[in-house]
Amino acid sequence: MPTGIYVRTEKHREILRRCHLGMKYKPMSLRGRTNISLNAKGKKHNEETKRKISLNNLGKHKYWFGKRLSDEHKCKLSIAIKGLKRTEEFKKKMSIVSMGRKFSQETRIKMSNAQRGEKGSNWKGGITFIEYPPTFNQQLKDKMRVRDNFKCRVCGIPELECGKRLNIHHIDYDKKNNSEDNLISLCNKCHGKTIIDREYWKNKLKNTAEIAELP
Repeated sequence: MPTGIYVRTEKHREILRRCHLGMKYKPMSLRGRTNISLNAKGKKHNEETKRKISLNNLGKHKYWFGKRLSDEHKCKLSIAIKGLKRTEEFKKKMSIVSMGRKFSQETRIKMSNAQRGEKGSNWKGGITFIEYPPTFNQQLKDKMRVRDNFKCRVCGIPELECGKRLNIHHIDYDKKNNSEDNLISLCNKCHGKTIIDREYWKNKLKNTAEIAELP
């Protein structure tokens, strides 16, 4: 029997593709998927295999090329990852992978439109457009900055090093609750972090405020 490396021609690939189109595949059982997962666990591809996989997933050869997820599929994915907490190790890896990556202007516009209004992952029913009451004035803000010694209560950076005045943040995110124990001074960077994972920041800042009040 002849041995060696066989290279499939485009004609051969087209014949196989047409054969596969006529086949009806039976979905793999959960047990089958679990067995494959367990067999692959802990195994690492060498650099040559990684390179081949990468090349095979470029452009039109990519499995998801030209495909779109149905709304039902998107809903299932959303439910599956809801409340999922990423480990610090995972976040660090994702940060390294994304480092230096630049999106085209077209991609940026698409990403912006996908997160606009009710489609945004941080949409809270339009509370951003609710106006602050008259009691949340400059006098109250200055009083809070003085109380916090003109420092960010999270990272400790002084206001003079921020390049702008410290933000006065509502701990419970209620714009109408302007009691002093619900207000805290934050730098621009830390204030931006409070936009996401609100429950985490609500508890963290509440504890920070309570510690400061201890004698």
